[in-house]
Amino acid sequence: MTGPAKSNLHRSKASGIVLAGGQSRRLGGDKALEQLGVEALIPRLIHLVSPLTSETIVVAANQARGETLPLTQMAIVVVDIYPGSGFLGGIFSGL
Repeated sequence: MTGPAKSNLHRSKASGIVLAGGQSRRLGGDKALEQLGVEALIPRLIHLVSPLTSETIVVAANQARGETLPLTQMAIVVVDIYPGSGFLGGIFSGL
């Protein structure tokens, strides 16, 4: 597919969900704030997902956590409905 129809496929009406509620136990530091080159992980993920989706939702463990994340204005922050339930609870909250 070429032309305008192809560009419409790239930015669909799908939502991107970024999970940022984890405790980062295995890493030993805050995974969301970890630097990848010149950018923290969360803004980098939002930057990569946003051309493919119509919105990007970031799921945080709680409101205080959401306020500490280095987010772009394009991100929608939601609080984990089932904190401590792992990534499946985070995905459910994002949906």
